[in-house]
Amino acid sequence: MTNFFHNIRNLVFERWAFMRYLYIIIFGIIAFVSLYFTNKLVKALEKEEREKVEIWAGAVEQLITADTEKDDVSFLVDILSKNESIPIIMLGKDNQLYDCRNITLPEQNKEAFIAKKVEDFKLRNTPIQIHLSDGETQTIYYDNSIYVNMLEYYPIAQLLIIIVYLITAYCAFRYI
Repeated sequence: MTNFFHNIRNLVFERWAFMRYLYIIIFGIIAFVSLYFTNKLVKALEKEEREKVEIWAGAVEQLITADTEKDDVSFLVDILSKNESIPIIMLGKDNQLYDCRNITLPEQNKEAFIAKKVEDFKLRNTPIQIHLSDGETQTIYYDNSIYVNMLEYYPIAQLLIIIVYLITAYCAFRYI
């Protein structure tokens, strides 16, 4: 009779050991798929934001070269005012600041702050050049929106939660 209970006990422990490894594999697959698709989403959003900044740059270029007395520029102004999330710095000749959008400037040391932001933006995204009719060039530097930045860190947070869950599940099954 003890042999019978011993065999059942071994069968249950073998089943729990199998379930432990099955859970680890399943959660590993979930983590990989989550990271993969979130990365794809971030890349797609970065591309879309680049296209929005290019449209914004085109609107700036057209607005600067437009004859405001003859041309209706309300559509261009509408395009420029719609950017509420993508940080943009527009510099002209000799790095003169023309425009700054969606960035809170400090009260002091604005030039140093903008210079640092421009360097940071250069590392993340390729600047966009605007060529004006008088031969002058303006450069638009931009960064990812807060939403894309949050999505970049979301998989890490999600992965940490999955790891904590895996450790908890593993410990729970280990002592059953």
